[in-house]
Amino acid sequence: MGYYTTQVDQHFTIPADKLGEAFEALKALNTNTPDSEKRGGSWGPGGQRASWFSWMDENYDKTAVDAAEIFEALGFTVDRDGDCEGGLSLDGYDSKTGQEDLFLTAVKDLVPEDSFIEFRGEDGAMYRWTPKGVQYATVTWGDPED
Repeated sequence: MGYYTTQVDQHFTIPADKLGEAFEALKALNTNTPDSEKRGGSWGPGGQRASWFSWMDENYDKTAVDAAEIFEALGFTVDRDGDCEGGLSLDGYDSKTGQEDLFLTAVKDLVPEDSFIEFRGEDGAMYRWTPKGVQYATVTWGDPED
């Protein structure tokens, strides 16, 4: 089960001088987010035994070496060198949704205001993450004669 989504476009770069701050913000999510908001975990008799973010190692905040490694663990393809001038760019995603939204929101103040990541869901729905929130697309088909 799960909802598959593919990143189809992006303008998202964490500048080089903000990478350390981004790394700390991403790590802090693990301790600052209540377990009730983490969708991964283990269950047994008596209920839930452990909680973590979907698709993430429960101790990622202690084992990851940088922000890029955390985004890669979430399922993003990360560009550390290309056009991002020493920063970090999220160039792809093609997997089940996890809790990417929480991690993107954790760094929203560190990316340019016009940043976005556009996704297409398995059902064709299109949405885009921006630092201001999520936008949902409405598709209008025009007359081929126009």
